[in-house]
Formats: sequence, structure tokens, C-alpha cells
Amino acid sequence: MPAQTPKQHADETPTLIIVMGVSGSGKSTLAARLAQHYQFTFIEADEYHSEEAKRKMHKGVPLDDADRAPWIARLCACLQDYRSKGRSCVLAYSGLRHKQREHILNQGFHTATVFLQGSEALIAKRLAGRKNHFMSPQLLHSQFDSLQAPKPEEGVITLNVTPSPETLFQQSIEALERYLGISAFNH
Repeated sequence: MPAQTPKQHADETPTLIIVMGVSGSGKSTLAARLAQHYQFTFIEADEYHSEEAKRKMHKGVPLDDADRAPWIARLCACLQDYRSKGRSCVLAYSGLRHKQREHILNQGFHTATVFLQGSEALIAKRLAGRKNHFMSPQLLHSQFDSLQAPKPEEGVITLNVTPSPETLFQQSIEALERYLGISAFNH
């Protein structure tokens, strides 16, 4: 059965679902699947990094707040464009720092954050098997060091990454339906 468009909020404000976590947590896979399920626009935040930032990460050099600022500005501009067109989105975004998440959260969408949480050892094992990504697996520890876990007031749904991608997808759908009141199941 094809997915149905989710119910719109009464005020027609588009929805933004942020899927966040460290590199290797599965955020891009889950975000793409949620976007397809809800027929929302999928945004991969990594595509908005500058070539210089990508080279830096590939060499194993962590980004700092100054490196992230132009990236966040590009993401916010992208989100504003989609919001102005009334398009709901799912954003795969590391979201390590609270200050940067605030910029994303303040773009005028109805927003929920799905935080994919897992142990450094498990995620390191996943990264070891990943090919052709600019992010050096050496940076995982620095990502955990930089991570400021989201606070409840950020509208966060925390999921452990241990289950299968299918189980995480189902858990996300159930939690989002409760949190945002959206549904793609109109049997």
C-alpha cells in the first residue's frame, strides 16, 4: 500500500523532523526512510559542508564552532527556502552542539528531534565497515566529546541504535505519531 501524506497541522506550518546523532549512528538511513514514508523532503546536512571542512574531517581533524558556523548558515537558508514553499522536511544532521541546534530549531517549523544514541564501541564497529565517506573514523571520539545531548525542551525522542534499522524505523514512526500527531497510516 502506498504511503499517505500526513495530516497537516491546522495552521499549515510545515513539519521538520531532525534525525541526529554522531557519525555512524544511522541517522542518514533513518532520515531517508522517514522522508520517504511521510513524503517529506529529505535533507542530508553533510552535503552542506564546505569542501574545506570535508577535507579537514577526512584528515581526522575535528571541526570547531567556527568551522560549523557557515555550514549551519547554509542549512538554515535551505530550511527557510523549503519552509517558504510550505514543504515539510526530514533532516539528517549530527546536531552535536546545542547552540547550533537552536538555529535549526528556530526556523519556524513544527519540529521533533529523533536522537540516535549508542555506545562509542558499537558505533566505532559500524564505522569500521563503512566505505567512501569523507568523515574519518578517527573523529568518532571527538564527536562524542563534542556531543551535547538534547534537552527535553528541544522536543526530543531518544532511541537506542542497537536494534535493527527496521525496528528503529518502526519505533520512530510510533514516537513521531504520538509527539507530532502525524500519521501516514490511513487504512
